[in-house]
Amino acid sequence: MAVTLKDPYGNVATGYRGTVHFATSDPVPAVVLPADYTFAAADGGTHQFSVTLWTPPSQTVSATDIVNASLTQSQSVDISLV
Repeated sequence: MAVTLKDPYGNVATGYRGTVHFATSDPVPAVVLPADYTFAAADGGTHQFSVTLWTPPSQTVSATDIVNASLTQSQSVDISLV
């Protein structure tokens, strides 16, 4: 999944250098979320992450700035068992 930081005007926040923390609504202990991540200049305001979720039909993944919790975004992820 990609996390893209945006300014209040909807533009990609290419200068963002904060750290985000990931959380999920999936209650399964085997869930795999990214470690806290600090954005660098090379990210240009967006970075790709991997997550492993287990509980269908859907779960929420959120990324929150660790200094300013009002900077948060959640995304619903559909899960299907194969």
